[in-house]
Amino acid sequence: MDGEFRVNQTGNYSTNPAISALSDGRVVVTWTEYDVTVVPKNTGVFARIFGTAGNTAPTAAGVTNQNATEDSAFSYQVGAFTDPGDTLTYTATKSDGSALPTWLSFDSTTRTFSGTPDNGQVGTVAVKVTATDTANATATASFTITVANTNDAPVAATISNRNATEDAATTWQTPVFTDVDVGDTLTYSATLGDGSALPTWLNFDSTTRTFGGALPSWINFDAATRTFSGTPGTSDCGHGRSQGDRHRPHRCHRRRHLQGHGG
Repeated sequence: MDGEFRVNQTGNYSTNPAISALSDGRVVVTWTEYDVTVVPKNTGVFARIFGTAGNTAPTAAGVTNQNATEDSAFSYQVGAFTDPGDTLTYTATKSDGSALPTWLSFDSTTRTFSGTPDNGQVGTVAVKVTATDTANATATASFTITVANTNDAPVAATISNRNATEDAATTWQTPVFTDVDVGDTLTYSATLGDGSALPTWLNFDSTTRTFGGALPSWINFDAATRTFSGTPGTSDCGHGRSQGDRHRPHRCHRRRHLQGHGG
């Protein structure tokens, strides 16, 4: 059209149209129109847009990195993406395109993430939200969710009752207790069942979780009658029954005679 000269029956003519393209695929035609019946001849500059606009991709909303806490409910709503005159459908995945972790759900209608992470989810997960318009144009926004650890108490191992023989060394090792917290370190200690100190003949190695010692000679046990008896000396006072032991004399007073039945 550039350089074209047109005259119509009313005496108007136009020349030198300029054509420019819009980003959406349409074009703008601009021209100068003259009327030969008037003075001056130049009567105006005109422009017209031709064509149909192409699809415009959505624009992502701003998102921020999030923090969650183990065993506590988490919720985060992503802002609406923009795409005037179009309808958007939302989906969510990990940033690498794989499925969200099992604890985390996404409501595509409200654009809301929710869930309660457990100990196994402690750490950081990268998440991506995608909005797709009716022409399948997309926009994405990515952020991270960092799950902080909540301390969990250790779980005790099962310990069976033990028997000791008079004047014979005895030793046994307790199983390892467990703790689901990654990197947590357990420290072991041992007391009698009532929280008081172990008897002098019984020791506990906290590093190996091992009990050791020898039942003192003043304690006698009659297997036929299953009876304990004996007279402790001054240094023997304080012997007692440790937690988990099956046959142990109770605490004594100085020079007190001991007699009792085994279980």
